[in-house]
Amino acid sequence: MCLQSRLKSQTNLGAISRTLTPEQVTELFNEYPLTKQTIKFPIYKVYQFNDNTGVQYAVLTEKPDSTNKTKEIINEKIQALCFKKESNELKKIWEINDFALKNTNNRVETSIWFWTKYCRFEDIDKDGKIEPVIVCGTSGGNGKSDGRIKIIINYKNIKYVIRHQNGELDFERRTEIDKAFYLLPKEIQKFVKGIMKSITSDNNAIFPYGWENAMNLNKNILQENQN
Repeated sequence: MCLQSRLKSQTNLGAISRTLTPEQVTELFNEYPLTKQTIKFPIYKVYQFNDNTGVQYAVLTEKPDSTNKTKEIINEKIQALCFKKESNELKKIWEINDFALKNTNNRVETSIWFWTKYCRFEDIDKDGKIEPVIVCGTSGGNGKSDGRIKIIINYKNIKYVIRHQNGELDFERRTEIDKAFYLLPKEIQKFVKGIMKSITSDNNAIFPYGWENAMNLNKNILQENQN
């Protein structure tokens, strides 16, 4: 039985997701070689998720640029693509692109990558459809402490984004929240705030003081010393 047939047999289990093994990724793109040709960068991870709309695959890719002194890979660009099975083909339904800033607003970033610890593929609002949440971040001259973070929520194939600039000094930190984020179901808003709390607990970000109260008031720009 091919990978696609095995996954279709799981659709009656409700909204579920899993990470494909390297062997399953190879099998998937052997079955759909034209899809592999649309992917520009090396594949980092593939998530397969089933819900009442069918089977989808989120493919996270990263473009390596070099390695640093500790042999860690430095990425120049990233791209996430989501494919859905339609008429015996995989059709691209959304994508996300970002890159490390080289000299923008006096900022230079050394690398960008997907923070898969915080990425989620769950039916958050229990409507039978999975709402992907993709998190990526960058490192600057002082590592994550002056890098950027993006949280992208894909709800009904529309992207809602939270952008955060980390900073070692209070005034350097700034969080921007799409106005439409506050139109999302409350369960999804609460879920995303939980991810932000986890990022903070792991010392990967310092959001502006009082950020949660500000979000409860539907603020779009969060920064220190705001009224």
